[in-house]
Amino acid sequence: MNQLLNYPDESLIREVLADRDEALRMNAMSLKDIVDAKQDLSNADYALLTEQLTRQREMAKASKLQMEAYFRYRIEKLNGKDKGTENRQKLEACLKQMEKMGEEIEKIYGNDFPFLKASLFNQYVQQIREAVAEM
Repeated sequence: MNQLLNYPDESLIREVLADRDEALRMNAMSLKDIVDAKQDLSNADYALLTEQLTRQREMAKASKLQMEAYFRYRIEKLNGKDKGTENRQKLEACLKQMEKMGEEIEKIYGNDFPFLKASLFNQYVQQIREAVAEM
């Protein structure tokens, strides 16, 4: 935990992103299982499970972007060995992906999914950009 918060580096980011990729892989397997079991489920159960797992997938995608942005920001703030132009470019690319995901989530869910709203994505992106600009 200490390394995560105080000494992030590129290798740690790779580990965190790999963890989120594994969560997405497992989620895809679960969604496939639900599709395969559709005939054994009531329509209501199938719809509920599909919706929950789809939202879980969106949360994992969002957390992947959020974590990468956070740790890249921490590298800049803490003068980590990976600080510099390349890290800032990766951070900006990640923030742009967050903005795009926010727009897509808004189209799909509107305000029906309080944990994933474009306004939350945009607020987070703005906070990171402002913090980096102040360095």
